[in-house]
Amino acid sequence: MPVQQEGRGEELMPVTEIVPLWVSELKKSYEGDAWAQGVLKDQDLDGLTDSKVSVHNGVIRYKNRIYVGEGHGWRDKVLQSMHDSSVGGH
Repeated sequence: MPVQQEGRGEELMPVTEIVPLWVSELKKSYEGDAWAQGVLKDQDLDGLTDSKVSVHNGVIRYKNRIYVGEGHGWRDKVLQSMHDSSVGGH
């Protein structure tokens, strides 16, 4: 539903962003990771200097692969999930 600003004749439309749970958890994994924190800080300050690293919507990519941080046990979760799957494990 549009919101009209008084006296301006302009309309503002509310925006809802749906973020998958895994993306939120992935971002939390960066909290306990010194390298990830450095990347996010560099990106905010003056841009990234390493061409192998990029950040899209707060998700770090290294060599175009999603980087999983050391915090919150996320690396173990990913490895366990791949190990247990019929595609990647046994």
